[in-house]
Amino acid sequence: MTQSDLAQAVESFALLAQNLRDEDLDRPWDWHGHNEGARFLFFRVYEELRALQTQVFTRRISQGLPLNSAQELLASQHQAYWQLQAVLLNGTAPYFDQAPSPGEWAIRETLRHIIRTEQVFVALVHYHLDLERRGVSPAFDETRAFLKEYRAQFDHQHQVTMQSSLEDILALFSEIHYHGLADLCQLSDQQLDLPSFFWE
Repeated sequence: MTQSDLAQAVESFALLAQNLRDEDLDRPWDWHGHNEGARFLFFRVYEELRALQTQVFTRRISQGLPLNSAQELLASQHQAYWQLQAVLLNGTAPYFDQAPSPGEWAIRETLRHIIRTEQVFVALVHYHLDLERRGVSPAFDETRAFLKEYRAQFDHQHQVTMQSSLEDILALFSEIHYHGLADLCQLSDQQLDLPSFFWE
């Protein structure tokens, strides 16, 4: 099973499970000696995922391929990504454009900020890596100019998508997030220590 297959399997389970009612969860369900009912499904899925995590981690160690610092950091970020997906699974539609309190962001605006920040962060990492390869020290004004030009390339696309449905917004978020994981997972510890400018 590839990482993509696993992600799709977990997402499919989540989409199915979010519509289960209390009476559905109270149905009898037996599996390998367990008879705690349908609610036990959630524990079993969680248990299998944790076991798989341990197996993959152990296999990497045995093969001399432990996670590097960048991968450890990205793993935490990826966990937060999935926690956000879980929060947004159900019940957000009535509140999607409603601010919790005056002066606070609605869910749509919060997602816009998260998505834009993640995409800009990846771009700035590559920008500073390119400066390092060319032996150029980062400068605030030049970085700000790069950021302005980079944002201009995507602002229209993002504005259109961010006015669309939650499903379209999350599809854009998924594309940007997984692209960032693939781009940054091989950063060395030395590259993580390079000076850089970043602001949201």
